[in-house]
Amino acid sequence: MKKIYISFLLIFISTFSYSQRESFFKSKLQAISESQRNAVVGVFVGGAYYLGEINLSKQFYDTQLAYGGFYRYDINKRYSARLNILYMNLAADDNDFDSQYQKDRSQQMETNIFDVTLQAEFNFLPYQQTNRKKDNYTPFVTAGITYYLKNFGFGSILDNLAIPFGFGFKYCINKQIAIGTEWNFRRTFRDNLDFENPEPSQSQKQFGYQHDKDWYSFAGIFLTYKFKTYTSCPAFD
Repeated sequence: MKKIYISFLLIFISTFSYSQRESFFKSKLQAISESQRNAVVGVFVGGAYYLGEINLSKQFYDTQLAYGGFYRYDINKRYSARLNILYMNLAADDNDFDSQYQKDRSQQMETNIFDVTLQAEFNFLPYQQTNRKKDNYTPFVTAGITYYLKNFGFGSILDNLAIPFGFGFKYCINKQIAIGTEWNFRRTFRDNLDFENPEPSQSQKQFGYQHDKDWYSFAGIFLTYKFKTYTSCPAFD
């Protein structure tokens, strides 16, 4: 009788252990599947330009190369969270403009920007990556917070924060691939994108207006890939 009891107990423990292990692996697979079901990675390429004391208002002036990548997590059909990492060049020249003041100042700037942005994305229409024609395109808007690094070109790097916002349009080709276009703006809190410290001979020359904060902007196209989801293993069904 004692042997039967011990055998029954061992069978029960073994069955319980297997059940717990099965439940654990199924929950892990479901968690991975759910995470990947909403995960999207993308690449971006386009043009960037600067707005400040040299270029006061001309959009797409002296457009330079901008490129990078991003990770997006689709919370639902309307909202997403997105992390962007971008690199771009900015350039401007007073002599490109008709203002006599600018021609007399004759200042040029060229700098590189490394941009890291965390933002929320809102879709105006319900959107999901699918093979169906329903919910497979939408215009969208974005906003968030940007941390950027500026290279002045002489080894000094200044970092700062900026307010990002933009808009765009995306279209789903199939379950994995989507394309789109977007136009983004960065409003910085400082006036340091366009001018370095002037030479001593120019120290009395007005270079900028400290109350006018600099901007940079970029527009282009992107391609995204959505991860395939895991299917449940028959051994655990």
